[in-house]
This record gives sequence, structure tokens and C-alpha cells, in this order.
Amino acid sequence: MTVLPALNALVAVRDEERDYRSRVEDVYDDVVVLARPMDLPLGHRFSVGASLMITWTGERGVFVLPATLTHQQTEGVVNLWVVQARGQGWVEQRRAYVRAEVAGPVDLTVGPETPSEILTETPSEAPTETLDVVRGQLVDLSEAALRCVVPLDSSVGTTELDAKLSAHFTLDGSDFTLPGRLQRAEPNALRPELREVVVLFDQPVRQADELRRLVYALQLKERLTR
Repeated sequence: MTVLPALNALVAVRDEERDYRSRVEDVYDDVVVLARPMDLPLGHRFSVGASLMITWTGERGVFVLPATLTHQQTEGVVNLWVVQARGQGWVEQRRAYVRAEVAGPVDLTVGPETPSEILTETPSEAPTETLDVVRGQLVDLSEAALRCVVPLDSSVGTTELDAKLSAHFTLDGSDFTLPGRLQRAEPNALRPELREVVVLFDQPVRQADELRRLVYALQLKERLTR
């Protein structure tokens, strides 16, 4: 059975050059209807029949669905792409990405909304609930996810898996605030006062190129110092 993204899910449309951000407008049979990617350059054209990869974040990892652009249409003011799945797709686990050991603080914002979503609301629509920020320490990092430790009694321990949160950290002088989902939260085997947490970043990952460059640089430094 082909696994398809959910209605309204944020996805990345991947071609041979880069990823583009989009949203699922409809799903039926093996067909996914997408909003035309928001960050697609005006001069960049996709022809009917183009091969694409649709990726999105789920509880088990990053889902990848090969697809073909079958046609484009407009409904009201929304430009749509209709894509047909090619095969069943697969899940890319976190360990499939290049990771580097990192040290430093990370703030996990746990709550009903991530900061990026709150900014899209009008003041009257913005949630009034105070968001819970948990300070942790980074352990390792990739372009797809991070691993960190937080106090055992923090609110992350009572947060359901796949719940929305965001991670804020600084790497080599660059600030990152990345929305994602809680993939794992388990007591640390070596330090029982801590909980080990894995956050899987939403696809497409913001600042992905910069994050990838820094992770590769850190991994290279690790290898040279061994």
C-alpha cells in the first residue's frame, strides 16, 4: 500500500537541484494535489511528466514518495500541481543523514503551536496559552534531526510522540529556529537525571543548505582530529 501525505501536510518537492516548499491540497487513490511550491523561482518551469520526490516528516522518519507531475491547474487564486505516485516510497531514518557531534545549549519550545506558526496568525487569532521552553544540551545534529538531553522531569517527558515543537540553537555563529516533531524521549542510560530526546525537523528544513554545510564541516573536523 502506498503511503501518502495527509491533507494540509507541509511537504518538500525535490528535484535534481533542490527542495521546494509546498502543501497538500488533496489526496485520493495514488494522486497528491499540491499547491505550487511557494519558493519556486518565477523563471523555473516544471514540465508535465517531470520526475519528483515528495518528502514529509512522520513519526518513523522522513517519508519519500517518488512521483510524476501529471498536470497543472488553477482553482481560484491557487495554482495546483497534480502528481501521481510511482511506487510505494520509503522512509529515510535519521541515521541515513550525515551527523556530527555538537555541544551547546538548545531550547525546545513545547506547545500547541511552533513560533513560526504563531507569526502567521493575526493578533486576535494567536493562541493565548504560554508556551513551555525547555533548556537542553545538544549531543549530535544532522540536516534532518537533532539529539539532545533535557532534565528528566521536564515537560518533554510528558509530551506525546510526534507532537509539534521547535528547536532553537546556535551553530558556528548562526542561529537556527527549526520546527519539528518529537520522535523519541527516553531516560538516559548513563545519566538517570537526564532524558534523551530526538527531534525530527519538518520537511523541508529551513536553512537546510547552511545547516548541511556546517554539519559537514563539523564532521570533517571530527575525522581530522581522530
